[in-house]
Amino acid sequence: MAFPRARSHLIDVRTFGLGHWLIFRAGLSRVLLGAFICGVVSAVLLRSEGSRSVDLRLPIAAYVVLAMASVVVAAAIMRSRAGTGAERVQAAFPLLLAGMFLLAGHAVAESRLAALDHSPLRLMEAGTSKLAVRLVLEEDARLSGRRVSARARVLEAGRPGEPLTSLGGEGALLQVDLPSSPGATPPGGVAPHLIRGMIVSLDAGIELLDDSAVRERLGPSYADYLWRESVHALIRAGPRDIRTEGMRGGFAGAVDGLRRSAVRHLGLGVSEEAAGLLCGVVLGDKSRLSEEAVVSFRRSGLSHMLATSGLHVAALAGVALAVLLGAGVHRRAALVASLALIAGFACLVGLGVSILRASVMAGLALLGEAFGRGRDKWQGLFLAATAVLLSNPYQAKGAAFQLSFSAVAGLFVLARPLQECIVRRTRLSTSVAGLLSVSTAAAISTAPVSFLTFGDTAVFGVAANLLVVPLLPAVMALGFAAMAAGFVWGPAAALLDSLSAIVMGWVVQVAGLFARLPTASEIGVGPLLSVAVGASVGLLLRIRRTKRGRLGLAVVGALVGLLLAVGGSFLWARVGAPLWAEPWPAVVEVRVLDVGQGNATLIRTPGGHAILIDGGPADCRLAKQLSGLGVRKLDMVVVSHPHADHFAGLSECWGSIPIFGLIDGFPPAEPGLSVMGSGEEGDKNGDITGYLKLRSELIDSGAVYTPAAEISTFELEGVQVTVLNQELSARTLGSAAQRSGGGSSLSGEELNAASLVLVVRVGGVVILLPGDAEASVLARLPLEEVSVLVVSHHGSRGAVDERRLATLSPRLALISVGEGNSFGHPHPEVIGDLAKAACPVLRTDEVGSVALLVAEEGLQLRTDRPSSAVGARD
Repeated sequence: MAFPRARSHLIDVRTFGLGHWLIFRAGLSRVLLGAFICGVVSAVLLRSEGSRSVDLRLPIAAYVVLAMASVVVAAAIMRSRAGTGAERVQAAFPLLLAGMFLLAGHAVAESRLAALDHSPLRLMEAGTSKLAVRLVLEEDARLSGRRVSARARVLEAGRPGEPLTSLGGEGALLQVDLPSSPGATPPGGVAPHLIRGMIVSLDAGIELLDDSAVRERLGPSYADYLWRESVHALIRAGPRDIRTEGMRGGFAGAVDGLRRSAVRHLGLGVSEEAAGLLCGVVLGDKSRLSEEAVVSFRRSGLSHMLATSGLHVAALAGVALAVLLGAGVHRRAALVASLALIAGFACLVGLGVSILRASVMAGLALLGEAFGRGRDKWQGLFLAATAVLLSNPYQAKGAAFQLSFSAVAGLFVLARPLQECIVRRTRLSTSVAGLLSVSTAAAISTAPVSFLTFGDTAVFGVAANLLVVPLLPAVMALGFAAMAAGFVWGPAAALLDSLSAIVMGWVVQVAGLFARLPTASEIGVGPLLSVAVGASVGLLLRIRRTKRGRLGLAVVGALVGLLLAVGGSFLWARVGAPLWAEPWPAVVEVRVLDVGQGNATLIRTPGGHAILIDGGPADCRLAKQLSGLGVRKLDMVVVSHPHADHFAGLSECWGSIPIFGLIDGFPPAEPGLSVMGSGEEGDKNGDITGYLKLRSELIDSGAVYTPAAEISTFELEGVQVTVLNQELSARTLGSAAQRSGGGSSLSGEELNAASLVLVVRVGGVVILLPGDAEASVLARLPLEEVSVLVVSHHGSRGAVDERRLATLSPRLALISVGEGNSFGHPHPEVIGDLAKAACPVLRTDEVGSVALLVAEEGLQLRTDRPSSAVGARD
């Protein structure tokens, strides 16, 4: 009899202890909100991204069974003979309620997801190639290459010539493809005239985002993001298809007008760059910032300053309360006025995840303070999460939701203990220790999300935030004052903007300084592990220590590990590379990199821009070479053709060097060649499949993809790049999909012949980059004399001939080739033809990288190792 009694006692202790903890320690309201949130998240996780057209809701019977199971558990506890009746109720009641709230959250989320996924356009676009649509733009149009895009809401749609049907604002992405000939575009272009709040009508083709071809074209991650934001369709049109009908009215129209005025007032009396920064910090509008500035803020750990969040709301509320209370306003009135200001600010900048979370939490805190009610920070966080997820349950999968709520949770758990430890063990003031503890807690709590989502995080963000976050209230106060003053007197707004620009100048300098330091992915695993080791040592020493001492040892251990990471980062990440990056050239530089048996050519401009043509083979240390040259971003990457020795090295740049643009020879109609899989007959060596996978990853990471068939020339800071051989490239690569099932495959010669041929012009200097297109292909192209020839296909036999050399008349020839390669490159006949043409030759296997600097006095030549070649002809 002893065994059953012991077992019953164990169960009773655990059950009653859990019930007591749920009610008196965790708080019943927190538990129920948490259960509801878990139910919402479970519904989102069970919904497959690839099955949006499938109804995944649980059947009614499943809810009945789960509800009955909760009732049975509660009844079993109530019928137990152990404990008093009050104790049994205390144990059963919270468990029963938590189960019900979990089911309710799941049911509500499934209903909400079904409503969000409902697409009336799906029925309309079936069986028709074009639809007449009226839509309102939700953002200012953005220009990328030869394409303008903006998110919009479809107001009405229907077949051309028929009455339109109201759709209630279904989300869509509008893309306007600009023609290559300037005369075909309306005067002034398209992008400046398509602004937020504008109503436009057009007849256009509509494609749904759950179509595999559309997902591949946009990039799977971007397509999933758009779908989670209730953007269901892609609408493509030409510039002359757009018919504007004016601006929307009502409350939304008033907010649009106020926002346009705010943006205009923030730009008075300051440069365009400073105005863009002020709009980014005050309004969270990054559209006016350069890509370089955005990357700089991200690498330094300051990107949160460009996204309206709790930091902005707290700064705004603090400044408003200080001004109102200083003016003698009653405290309760000041709190209510601050709450109204926060609500107006949220409408002005848009109800994103961070601003909605911060507004709900700030509103609850201000109301509690105004009416003398207690504040529960965890309950406020759970209520904010509930509000965000009820508006759109898909946000649970988004990085914005995960980063925002993990940061706040980290502050609640870690900030105060860290502050107490810092104050006790250092001579820092309480305010400085508070700022340091908040930055550290936020960095620790968001690092896992950053790693899982972006593959990287800023290691030195805590120090950067310590230097700039105290200035945010001043920037917010000056920015709002300038926006208000602009309605009264422009010069006053210009003065305030000038003061803000001075403060922002410091922020930009700090961001630029810390952006030069390595991020976590660049440091490597070893130094980061030292942080974990240091923290672990501190935790192991917790024995026989006080509670505060344990935390102190853990923090000290982590800091010791961080110091080890800082000291070892450069040695770990840059073995064989220079300690400091090579100075950036003051003139345009075209550098043929030494990547072994492959091709990679880097173009650097004086303004800090970089273009990469081909990425070399795998394991060519491309990322280290680029980092050693000071390249922090690639404005454009051109892949001549999908042979691994021309693209595989790009995978090394993943997570360390952002790529903003990508051009290749695949046709627009066959963006993904999805029928071709690795190992299938259509791709015998896997190069095409490997490239398409890499391209998809680059697009997912933010690169804007443009098929070469849609662009003949692009220009960047005086460097003009002309793309040739697009038709043959598109035809050859496009036919690969059809040939994959027919038992034949593209040969290496066919892929080489399909290589894009690039002509780079800088002033009077012309450089020909033919990829692997040999003399027989070059003979069909409209080529003229060039200054420098990068010999195709590593100098293989047939790369050049006497006739082509006579036409091109190069003053210098460069050959990118691997030392001791098994192909015998460069071929003796090629070397002989170049010698007959009196053209000096430099080979990367002999001299390393070759840099051509286009200076006013002429072409200057630099190599990694001394060259015995004759100088270039004048």
